[in-house]
Amino acid sequence: MQMDIEQDARDLRRGVVINMLGYLIKVAHPVLLVVVVRLYGAERFGIFSVAMAALLFVMRICLMGLDKGILWWVPRQEEENERKGLKAAFFFTGLSSLLAAVLIMFFLAPLVAQWSSNPESVAGLKIMAAGLVPMTLMEMFIHASLGKRRMEAQIFIREGMLSVTMVLAAIMLFFFGLVETGLALAFVMSYCVSLAGAVLVFRRNFRNSAWKKDSLMPPVEVLRYSFPMWISELANSFLLRMDMYIVAAMTDPRTLGIYAAVVQVGNVIKSVRRSFDPIVTSIFSQIGARHDAGRLKAGFSYATVLVIATQMPIYAFLVAFAGWLMPLFGSGFEQGSTAVLILCAFWIINGAVGLNGIILNGYGRSDLTLVNVLVTIAVEAVLLMVLVPSYGINGAAFAVGMAFTVQNIIQAVQARIVTHAWNYSRNVLSIIKLGFLSGGAMTLAWILLSAAGRYVNIVSFFLFMIVYCSGVLIFYRRGMLGRGGC
Repeated sequence: MQMDIEQDARDLRRGVVINMLGYLIKVAHPVLLVVVVRLYGAERFGIFSVAMAALLFVMRICLMGLDKGILWWVPRQEEENERKGLKAAFFFTGLSSLLAAVLIMFFLAPLVAQWSSNPESVAGLKIMAAGLVPMTLMEMFIHASLGKRRMEAQIFIREGMLSVTMVLAAIMLFFFGLVETGLALAFVMSYCVSLAGAVLVFRRNFRNSAWKKDSLMPPVEVLRYSFPMWISELANSFLLRMDMYIVAAMTDPRTLGIYAAVVQVGNVIKSVRRSFDPIVTSIFSQIGARHDAGRLKAGFSYATVLVIATQMPIYAFLVAFAGWLMPLFGSGFEQGSTAVLILCAFWIINGAVGLNGIILNGYGRSDLTLVNVLVTIAVEAVLLMVLVPSYGINGAAFAVGMAFTVQNIIQAVQARIVTHAWNYSRNVLSIIKLGFLSGGAMTLAWILLSAAGRYVNIVSFFLFMIVYCSGVLIFYRRGMLGRGGC
């Protein structure tokens, strides 16, 4: 068991390193996004964001849950059989996305735009529908690679190449005079380029196996796992964009554009936790097949420590500089600063508790995942309808964060029932204490230096980093960050 724990820890540390390298690429995205929003305007960016949200929901329909199915399936296979069932899964998802693209381009674009409460997005949807096939296949190739515990496809392709290519293409097309269609064309171009990258990564990760004569249908076990995951992914896809739809319905396009920027900035912290989900699912899938409680506690706690340790300095940076960052998007965007901090505070909680949901996925309890998503939709819908009319985008940020906190608490209880244990070690509490200590030092400095002028945020953040990095160094020397975690 100890060898397995050490291997899990090495894979998780490798994931952190890849994440950090990915951030060097992704750091260009918010800078370029500022340029895109300024060029196209908050109104066009808001309409594009809603159109993209609608199309991502359609992609989830086309995937049929098979992306999650192969992520769960691949780690359970011997290396020589690791491509078993993949050909059929790729074929069915590719065919469904092609049919959906044709239907949207020629028949359904007005209906989809009306469903998303944005009739102005019809023209963009027709263009963007051409990206459905590369979108869907990219997800399939990425999830197959993630099943091998290789995060390069997710970090460098989906979160790096895709986002940076999209904003670069949008800027280029704007200066070519394609003001009305530039965002939609950039969307299609970026997914085509990213699909090519995902295929290359897949070929590298599966180089020790070959395609074999296979059934035209995916394995029964994959279908059994995928169906409830499909329904939950559809529900989750709607959940992740429900705030955009309600903000669009209850406010104006400019407010929607500001809130879209808030969500983009907030995703910087949220994506830290989510980037661990696939590799942790792969690890927990193996553990679930062998019912190894000790290995589960070690891997779960270690992953949680790494997530929290990565998120905390990012949040401290946003606390210090959100007031400077948001106005960069344009006039009026400064009103999104508070919403960013509200949303990101909840994503910190999500980092500490949210991996319990991955235990459920790894242990094959996709039925519970579906129930949890439906509960979260109900909670978020009520909170959005109550808070957005009175508190605008701040209310929307609070509603989203609180709904996911409810989901995290439910998942923690369910994981306790499924595994018959709480899977946290003391190391998790230690890293949380360090965060409070560092945050307290930052707050104290802010209060004491508040009369010193506008550079109080720089000094306070610098003090946070001194305390935090000192604590991380101590933890590293004790082995908390150098090996798996009990």
